[in-house]
Amino acid sequence: MAFGQSSREPEELSLCHGDFHPGNILAEEGRVTGVIDWGNFAIGHAEYDVAVTRFLISIGPIGDSPAPREQIDAVIRQLTLGYNATYEELRSVNESLIDYYTALRVSHAIGKVLAGAVGADIPGIAHEGYAWAIPVVYKLMRRRLFEITGIDCGPLPGS
Repeated sequence: MAFGQSSREPEELSLCHGDFHPGNILAEEGRVTGVIDWGNFAIGHAEYDVAVTRFLISIGPIGDSPAPREQIDAVIRQLTLGYNATYEELRSVNESLIDYYTALRVSHAIGKVLAGAVGADIPGIAHEGYAWAIPVVYKLMRRRLFEITGIDCGPLPGS
């Protein structure tokens, strides 16, 4: 099966959050009480949400952290493995769709970052505080897009 190709339509449509990560989960006493920030929601393949969540988890904390990077990477690996295992207990995923939706979401973010970096006046482009515009995150997005598609979108202008 080719990249992004699905041999089936979704058996059921899913409500996808589109920005599901620990910072958007409300919890109290070890149980989830809510999920916030629904600005990127969509209805479609569940693989969209799984792809975005896997990528967001892989980025890890984007600010300075007192913990050594090796410890952060170990926590990210554990979180990713736990997320994948728990999700797949509930529903199987089409890995080619995971790659497709990862490339789609990452390329969308790269487009916003690049447009903002060159001062393009396009409605809805990245604002100065757009987390995906942080150089280390941009490098991760650029690398992941290349791994999936072979497309290198180039360095962040001005870096």
